[in-house]
Amino acid sequence: MKILNTTPNGLLLFCPNCKAYHLEFGNLFFRFSEEEMKEFRKYISAIDGPKYEAINHEMPNRRKIFLRMPINGFHCTLNSTELKELQYLVNKTIKLPDIYNLSVFYKHDTCLN
Repeated sequence: MKILNTTPNGLLLFCPNCKAYHLEFGNLFFRFSEEEMKEFRKYISAIDGPKYEAINHEMPNRRKIFLRMPINGFHCTLNSTELKELQYLVNKTIKLPDIYNLSVFYKHDTCLN
């Protein structure tokens, strides 16, 4: 397995044997083909977190950004900090600051647990 990127809450790996991307984020795990990873990366990168937090601001949920998943009725929910971290994680061309100094990069707690 080749580590492509890491964050405090996630890990993006590529397995050359099975030609698959393995994405762990919080308590979620995804396995993508090359094409699926491209589509997921494009989808995640295009999400405007503050826009959706504003749209959903009256919802009682703590996390206001809803990511559609391929299973009907299943959504992944994030706040804007978690979305930003996931966007960095899936974009392997962007390197995060030293993961031990991310508290400076993020404005509040990034723990998903």
